[in-house]
Amino acid sequence: MKIFTKTTCISLRIATMMMACLLAWSYYYLQYDLNRLPGGELISSSTSPDENYTVKAYKSSGGATTNWTIKGVVQDNKDSKKRVIYWDEAKSAHIVWKDKNIVTINNKKIDVIKGSYDYRHD
Repeated sequence: MKIFTKTTCISLRIATMMMACLLAWSYYYLQYDLNRLPGGELISSSTSPDENYTVKAYKSSGGATTNWTIKGVVQDNKDSKKRVIYWDEAKSAHIVWKDKNIVTINNKKIDVIKGSYDYRHD
């Protein structure tokens, strides 16, 4: 008497692979997606030298047991798209543009087109 048929084994393999993919996606979503970060109070804003981008810094607190954090959001001034590029433990944000695409926030150099900084993965 067969305990597992061929189709049962294939079904179990597919289910296991789907579960592994779901777990990998969940880990990424919870640990690496900067767009899930909390909002906060706007404390600073700076526009790039060519006025194509604006970086805004927000300060937020998770409560009495966590440090203050700064979230940096870059906005493309042409199409108003926003993206989180910076997340760090700090109370203030010092934003300096190095050129039209490179900005430093609290001495962390970031390319606003494709770069980001997250202190949790430093």
